[in-house]
Amino acid sequence: MRDPLRNALRQTNGPKPSNAGLVLDYCLHGYQPDQRRGLLTLASSAATYAQPLYELAFERRTGFIGALPGARTEFKMKTANRLLIGLGVPSVLETGLLLHSTYGTPYIPGSALKGVCAHYSAAVWNVNPAFAAGGAAYKTMFGDTEDQGRLLFEDAWIDPKSLNSSLKPDVMTPHYPSYYSGSGPPTECDDPRPISFLSVVGTFQVTIRCLDSSPDGASWANLGATLCREALSKWGIGGKTRAGYGRMIPV
Repeated sequence: MRDPLRNALRQTNGPKPSNAGLVLDYCLHGYQPDQRRGLLTLASSAATYAQPLYELAFERRTGFIGALPGARTEFKMKTANRLLIGLGVPSVLETGLLLHSTYGTPYIPGSALKGVCAHYSAAVWNVNPAFAAGGAAYKTMFGDTEDQGRLLFEDAWIDPKSLNSSLKPDVMTPHYPSYYSGSGPPTECDDPRPISFLSVVGTFQVTIRCLDSSPDGASWANLGATLCREALSKWGIGGKTRAGYGRMIPV
């Protein structure tokens, strides 16, 4: 069915795909160098057509999380520049991108948020021994091999209002393709090879819950939110953070 789908999508009045993930996974515009830009453009526009359904899903999910037991805190973070989640996901395009499997929309996995916060606590907040790895507060928030911890980090979904322009064309230019492919040493004789890909911009809703519904549990949830905001602002999340990707700003 791939060829008929491609032919239909290339028609001016043809159907408009609304799942960017499927467009990229099945290369519905082709993946050869001369087709790559059209493929990325098609994936970018798919987010626009996904918005009506995604708004309903976002609202339903927010209500579902709000009805769960325990304390919780919610806040929003927007990208300071670009965000790359899932860059290493296997893909015929060489550059992956993590998108929601149902809606094809960007999101940040809760496991990634928890990992960044735990690492930041152990590396930066360790001035107080309780927040160092293995400390009492650290184990209470993140757990250890014997206990799961009290804080639960939900997946951070992108705000529906920023979905339309969330997928942006981007480019990276490896200067030593022979070295990176394992076929030779890094030399100045290699030809730089620009690689186009998609990165993400937008505002994400972050939700942190605590299994304890008492006022003490609310304090732990708020503490986790403070830690998360600081970690995302100063360290960022995802790939290529040293190049400026992944930094986020509290809204």
